[in-house]
Amino acid sequence: MHAASLSIVMLSLAGIPLTIGFMGKFYLVTASISYQVTWPLPFLVIASVIGLFFYLRVIMVMLSATQPPHSSPSTSGEVASLWFIILLVMGLGTFPALFADTIKSVVS
Repeated sequence: MHAASLSIVMLSLAGIPLTIGFMGKFYLVTASISYQVTWPLPFLVIASVIGLFFYLRVIMVMLSATQPPHSSPSTSGEVASLWFIILLVMGLGTFPALFADTIKSVVS
């Protein structure tokens, strides 16, 4: 469970669609294009590809490793917090308008 949740968070950092990291990068690209400041975009793409390479290597090692015999089982609080993180990362990536509307109503 720990490896799966960390994998989802790392894929979000890489900007994989349906995660909040993708939406963050999407908003950066649209803001950059709308303000006609496009020179940082190649750096964003290069950094995302390099980051994805390293994240996928860590994910492969985590998911291929067997569980060590001395590890303790997860408590219900740990499992609940991991599910909360997964739902938050995937939920905000899938339905970003809910989060954006909430932020707009708080700011204005």
